[in-house]
Amino acid sequence: MGCNAWRMHYRGGSYVPDHGVRHVIDGGVIAYPTPSTSIRLGLSGQFGRRTTVSSGFEWESCNLMDRGCELAGSPHYGGEPLGGMALPAYLRADLGVRKHWQLTLAGRETVIALFGTVTNTFARKNVMTYVRDPATGRLDAVTMRPLAPLVIGVDWRF
Repeated sequence: MGCNAWRMHYRGGSYVPDHGVRHVIDGGVIAYPTPSTSIRLGLSGQFGRRTTVSSGFEWESCNLMDRGCELAGSPHYGGEPLGGMALPAYLRADLGVRKHWQLTLAGRETVIALFGTVTNTFARKNVMTYVRDPATGRLDAVTMRPLAPLVIGVDWRF
């Protein structure tokens, strides 16, 4: 197996692997509505991804909403062409808020902050790969976590 830029070659065939996405966009904006409050919006996108269809494979990402976390079967490709199927664009937006307070505790300056983040804010079901149902031959999309629960935390600096 050889590598030429983003294209992999094997036995006379070639494909662009998952880590060789053609176009990647990552960006973000932070707004400070008050001196002690910040709001962060992060955007991530990948375009031009390819996948190899597998058969007899079932996968569900771990999440707290339905307590799902499954992996079953085999990622056997069964003669499917490597990188033979284009994946739809991957798009995700993350939203975070942080509020901090400056206090004096025991004669020392300290900062206590509360923060919260929601990842994949718009609950996009981004497709990671496709699998072929061995019984029907139908293609099913394997999606990434559609919505991550709110992460809340406390930050204390002294």
